[in-house]
Amino acid sequence: MLRNRMSRAGALAACAVLGLTGLTGPSSARALPSGPAVPRGGGRAHAGAVPGAAPATPRAATTNAASYPVNGIDVASYQHSNGAAIDWTAVAGSGVEFAYVKATEGTTYVNPYYQSDAQAAKQAGLYVGAYAYVRPDSNDAVAQADKLLTVAPVASDGRTLPPMIDIEWPYSGSGVSDACWGLTPTQMSTWLRSFVDRVHARIGRAPTIYTNNFWWDPCTGNNTTFGSSPLSIAHYNGSPTPLPLGWANWTFWQHTDAATVPGIVGGVDADVFNGSLADVGRLTGSPLVNGKYLSYAYAAASRKGSAVYINGLVKQGSATGTVRSPKRTVYLQRNLHGAWQTMLLRVTDWYGVFTVGFISVPNYQYRFVVTASGNAWGTTSGGVATTTRT
Repeated sequence: MLRNRMSRAGALAACAVLGLTGLTGPSSARALPSGPAVPRGGGRAHAGAVPGAAPATPRAATTNAASYPVNGIDVASYQHSNGAAIDWTAVAGSGVEFAYVKATEGTTYVNPYYQSDAQAAKQAGLYVGAYAYVRPDSNDAVAQADKLLTVAPVASDGRTLPPMIDIEWPYSGSGVSDACWGLTPTQMSTWLRSFVDRVHARIGRAPTIYTNNFWWDPCTGNNTTFGSSPLSIAHYNGSPTPLPLGWANWTFWQHTDAATVPGIVGGVDADVFNGSLADVGRLTGSPLVNGKYLSYAYAAASRKGSAVYINGLVKQGSATGTVRSPKRTVYLQRNLHGAWQTMLLRVTDWYGVFTVGFISVPNYQYRFVVTASGNAWGTTSGGVATTTRT
């Protein structure tokens, strides 16, 4: 996720060195891919680049990636060149459904744009997760996990994805010359286990792991015990495989580091999700009740031409909702004897907000309906809302 532009020769040489000496420990220095680097605070170090691609040639999105309909990006301070802001409304309007934002590196660095980016991305309707570029050269896996969760607490808002560990090669300028951070495979596996277990203990679920098999297999000694964590795989070769040992499948695939996305200046990492948009929502960890995911602000989403339904047993009091687009018509329907009846309509304001203030009868099931002209989503507050998607 920190941008290491590396030459094909350097990348292949690094892989060869790892293959020969990756299990020998820190006494045998394992070469790093060479090339210019962006200072600390940039994007991911781009594990996907290691199989080889000319550094001067931007890697466009692959044909294979286009077959996965749910698109995302990951960003860091690198995407704020000269302080430029990201226009998250434009990002969302381009069809991006989720984003991972760099929050921390080690225990000393915090991305100064994390809070504003995460908040704005959620307001634009994206699912958002935070990632930590970890520093295994420091003996403080627990402290690094705590730092991530302090800077980026996991919210029960139906929009927050699991936190992610970015574990890969040191970037040029990191002060580390060994590809595996100076650790033996056993030491690396122990370090990672401490980080994963700390996150699991604090939030009740495993973090996502971002890596690449060319780094993972030699640097962890082919460790196969992390498969319970969702995998974000970095490959720019037109396919998400091969996967690191221990995973039978992948959750996210970073398929390019040079995508053009409206609202962002310059290239950006592009990802796809291995599943449906509803599956992305399930990653937020909303609790299951009667087979449905429940939350006070779980967003239903729909693609063009479909309807968004925001369902729920509305408690006494008013319900406030939002949809992604301003000046959109929202219908309030009530379920009476098994049939949905339209009771009234509201039009969202310029912020995409609507309010229904007269609801006072509990135990009726209501739903708000809006038809998507592009991508749309909706949330409600003031009552427990279950959401479905058509």
